[in-house]
Amino acid sequence: MRVLIPKEETAIIDDPSLTHRPELKYKGLINENSQKKFRNYEDNLQTLNVMNTYQQMHANQTVAFGIEKRKKWLKFDHAEMTILEAVTLLDNLVDSSDPDIDLPNSMHAFQTAEKIREVHPDK
Repeated sequence: MRVLIPKEETAIIDDPSLTHRPELKYKGLINENSQKKFRNYEDNLQTLNVMNTYQQMHANQTVAFGIEKRKKWLKFDHAEMTILEAVTLLDNLVDSSDPDIDLPNSMHAFQTAEKIREVHPDK
């Protein structure tokens, strides 16, 4: 990146991560009681499921896991169906990382597709 500055002035380029970090923004609003309640995964089964989902996702972010899944799923020998049948099957999946949404996954897929068409009408 090139910054054009008159010679008599000095440019200061801040690290945006230091300016826009939410934990610094809300630092004064957090007290001991609110910290104990924040992301308390012991309260109910739903939050435990979300926590376990993220722990598994992070544990499996390895090259070996990726290679294993590519070998398994990129053979395309698991089922034969139309696109609409595949989209309809999405309704049987539960996203454990976002369990509080009532919208069917197929509806979310159509909403995403329509938004992409709106943003990129020429493609």
